[in-house]
Amino acid sequence: MHIAFWPRLLLIFTLLAGFSFSAKGQGDLQTNHSDASVISISDDNLIILTVDVGGIPTGKYIEAYKHEGGFLFPFGTLAQIINFEIDVDPENGKATGWYHSQKNTFSLDLNKEEVFIGGEKKDFNKTLIVSYSDDIYIDQSLLKSWFNLRFNLDYTQLKLKIASTVPLPAEERRIRESKYDRFIYRTHQEKPKLPRKEIPSKFISPPFFDATLGASNSKSPDDTETNYSYSVLSQSDLGYLTQSTFVSGSKNDDPTSLRFSLNETDIEGDLLGGLHAKKVSVGDVDILSRPLVLTGGGGRGFLLTNNDFNRSTTFDTRTFIGTLEPGWTVELYQNGVLMDFQTTGDNGRYQFLDMPVY
Repeated sequence: MHIAFWPRLLLIFTLLAGFSFSAKGQGDLQTNHSDASVISISDDNLIILTVDVGGIPTGKYIEAYKHEGGFLFPFGTLAQIINFEIDVDPENGKATGWYHSQKNTFSLDLNKEEVFIGGEKKDFNKTLIVSYSDDIYIDQSLLKSWFNLRFNLDYTQLKLKIASTVPLPAEERRIRESKYDRFIYRTHQEKPKLPRKEIPSKFISPPFFDATLGASNSKSPDDTETNYSYSVLSQSDLGYLTQSTFVSGSKNDDPTSLRFSLNETDIEGDLLGGLHAKKVSVGDVDILSRPLVLTGGGGRGFLLTNNDFNRSTTFDTRTFIGTLEPGWTVELYQNGVLMDFQTTGDNGRYQFLDMPVY
């Protein structure tokens, strides 16, 4: 009995040592590797894990490969889950982009065995990176040192928990969506803090004008030609509605652009009796985008809506439409970054349709 007991005890101890990594339960993943051996990927070591970011389930999965010193995670998939703007090219062994902000650039080139973070070259153990057909797999120790990520594995639920000392973009996006959900679904809108001042429409009022005149001179061996151009913006009360007019043209031609509209707006929804309309417009009208229905734009026709002006109908896009004098340049910025620009033509119109805001 005593002779058989010690081999059995030794076997149990060996098994416990082999599974000591999983015995940590929900502790942070640790790395224990050697520079001498190159890590290989095998389906025998494949583990499929659900992913939590910042303590919140993402509903996404990740394929990780266990090796003697830790785990390899697919970098491209991981970047998508945590919303790092990094493109991964496993075929050429490259990954480029940025994370958290555009000043935090990242560049990895396995062929040159180089990695640059924020423009600074970093040393790394090349044996901890494996380029596979579908992705570039990187050991968690490198991801931790490069991006200050913490990985916590719950073996009982096959769940990978990702956290960072700095809120990850996926967390920030979720916070924005949560704020939007509270805004869009709340039943009681905040009341204005200042009293509303009524400005009743008049049957007719003196018009406001904004006019621009231009002249150009062209010479040829036989003749000299002078051309004049003009554009006029006008707005006033007419028939208890607001009229808006835009006209542009030149001396030698008929007006190249002419737009006219009559509209009335009431945020309380008291227009047209039982219809409770909040805006009525006829002539050249602007239509904002509606999810799954139409995109924004402008045209000639009739617009009637009781849409709530205090509530947005789309979360991640906005449409911007307006009229300016021809030749003006309109620039659209988001957080100080130029998103798009347009120069108004002869019709004086600018349109930024369904622009992403996140």
